[in-house]
Amino acid sequence: MIINIKISNPRSFRFPSGYSDIDASIIKPIEVQKRWTGSIESALVARIASPILINGVYGNRLVLLMDERTKISRVMMGYSVWADVYLVPQHVSLMSSMLMDTELARLGTAMIVMIDKERDLPGDLKISKSHLLVMNTQAQGAYPEECGGLLVGMVIDGDFEVRKVVPVTNIKLESRHNRIEIDPLEYAKVERQALKEGLGVWGFYHSHPNADAIPSEFDRANFPFTNWWYPIISVGEDKTIRQIRCWKLNDDRASFTELHIEIGDTTYISQSA
Repeated sequence: MIINIKISNPRSFRFPSGYSDIDASIIKPIEVQKRWTGSIESALVARIASPILINGVYGNRLVLLMDERTKISRVMMGYSVWADVYLVPQHVSLMSSMLMDTELARLGTAMIVMIDKERDLPGDLKISKSHLLVMNTQAQGAYPEECGGLLVGMVIDGDFEVRKVVPVTNIKLESRHNRIEIDPLEYAKVERQALKEGLGVWGFYHSHPNADAIPSEFDRANFPFTNWWYPIISVGEDKTIRQIRCWKLNDDRASFTELHIEIGDTTYISQSA
């Protein structure tokens, strides 16, 4: 099991790889004592592959400080959560079950997701007919431009069960017939609302007008996460839905794996942000 950390509000730091996505393996749960308030908060300690430099301090371990104790179990169960991320300098011992916040260097706020590396095959996309109708109707209405949205739900036994389909605005100014871009603030709003409801954002769908439901090179370069589900809707010239296929971006970000779509009759209510 590893965790993927997406730093969303970085301070002065850099990663050796040059990216703000890092993979880390869980070492153990730990507690952090606040110097000024005296309060104690639960955290997870993770080990990363390469040392991080921040303000002249090196470390290859991170402390993931959640808002609530229950969020640690949520991460371990596969949900995405927001947390403050701190660097543990290499000279700080982890023999104790408690750290002082004065020993840590803050990196920023991050979205944290547990990934099961032991699965041989990616999980299915489980979605209701009513949710597919929302996606298809949006794709037909936006034709000949691309459209898309976020998929909110739960990952259960490795499969993604969609509970909400949230259409988003395509803010791309040019080449809208084959490009889509979403507002990061709109994404953050959907993510935070999902967390309040005990859910997570686990997928992004978009349409391909007059093109097959196969990821493009632009998709490969711009899909944000390797542990998300990416359905693509092919729309023909007469606005008919020609095909829907779902993909996962492989860990090397060089290729895709096609996933199975299981269509059910459950009728969850689709909502917009």
